[in-house]
Amino acid sequence: MVLSPLLLSFFAICFAYPNCLNMSMSIASSTSGGGSAKNRFVYGKDDALFGSIERQQGDKPYGAVLDAGTGLHSLRWLGTLHAKGMERCVAVTADKNMQRNCQREVDALGVSNDFEVIIGNWFDEDD
Repeated sequence: MVLSPLLLSFFAICFAYPNCLNMSMSIASSTSGGGSAKNRFVYGKDDALFGSIERQQGDKPYGAVLDAGTGLHSLRWLGTLHAKGMERCVAVTADKNMQRNCQREVDALGVSNDFEVIIGNWFDEDD
């Protein structure tokens, strides 16, 4: 499995500094009310952070993506990347409720064949 170093770095940074997505997430939560889940996809052209990643990635395929510290907003963007060469995505959250919410969103978006939503964190269970 080959991970895009740019995406791996981005998601590791956002896990360490969760406030980096606050602005985008608050915008998304205010617009994510009813309607079709497919209407909730987030495109890079509409989001400064994800748009920046797309510009840096250019025409290179995304391949396998790791979303460490996943959330609904990032899944809605990642769900659009199949057309840009994303083969699969492993989305990691430390919270069981968030895992259920994310899995429901992935299913509703119709991209569950390309996604695995798992529970994990950076610490050993013994700590």
